[in-house]
Amino acid sequence: MALSPQVRKLVKKHFKNRNAHGARFNGVHHEINLRVELAAEMANATENGIVGIYHAGRGCDGGSFRWVEHRPVRGLFAEQIARDEDYSWADGPTTIRFVKPSEYGYKTGYFSNP
Repeated sequence: MALSPQVRKLVKKHFKNRNAHGARFNGVHHEINLRVELAAEMANATENGIVGIYHAGRGCDGGSFRWVEHRPVRGLFAEQIARDEDYSWADGPTTIRFVKPSEYGYKTGYFSNP
């Protein structure tokens, strides 16, 4: 069955700025700006080579979760892949951001979650 010209126009308009997964794609400059923001956020949250990563959100059952992990700083690309992976399994609204380890009880040589 062929699509009518009107439907074809709507489909083309809808998928014009989307990638293969259906997510909005605003071009190379948008991606570069996101990486610059992520790098600045990571640099501001790093203390003695350790960065805290705050995870919070709601699961599919409506229950909320929150935890902070502390780990040595990795490269920007590795952090971006880890963040994308975390968002991919999210069942509900999720927040992931860098925080200073000292804000959440990190002690040298001791990895803890609040």
